[in-house]
Amino acid sequence: MVQEKPSFHFTEFFFSLHLQGFVNVDCGASNEFTNEKSARRFPNGTRNCCTLKPGQAKNNAYLIRASFKYRKHDKKHRTSFDLYIDVNYWATVSSSTSYEEIMYVSQADDVRVCLVNTGNGVPFITALEQKRLDDDIYRFGYGFLRLNWRYDNGGRLKSSIR
Repeated sequence: MVQEKPSFHFTEFFFSLHLQGFVNVDCGASNEFTNEKSARRFPNGTRNCCTLKPGQAKNNAYLIRASFKYRKHDKKHRTSFDLYIDVNYWATVSSSTSYEEIMYVSQADDVRVCLVNTGNGVPFITALEQKRLDDDIYRFGYGFLRLNWRYDNGGRLKSSIR
């Protein structure tokens, strides 16, 4: 059973829908900004879903990135839960996971990203991003391609690459 309107504790949460280019969300930033201190928690229910409604999701490829910044919000030292896209298993998220990324072609006009409580702590999410991919670049039919690893061979930056 999908719980569409879950009970949750809420601190700032930015939900990025299908928007072209940079969008300033009245934070005064001149370029992209992610507040890594915000999180939405789902202490109730087994399966809590966020529904993305980009308008024309059906048969189109999207890059979907879910970010996680664990701040011991549940007063434990670890947490673990499952992440689903629509009815498909996507990944197991742990307190050490920074983000999960997937290229996905939906068979419906909306996309559901679900956090499933596996009994190992409170599921949470810091940010959820969605970007439409050019049909001429990525042609992989229906389903998804999940990012497993990303390496920087020879780069001098010690920051994360997205």
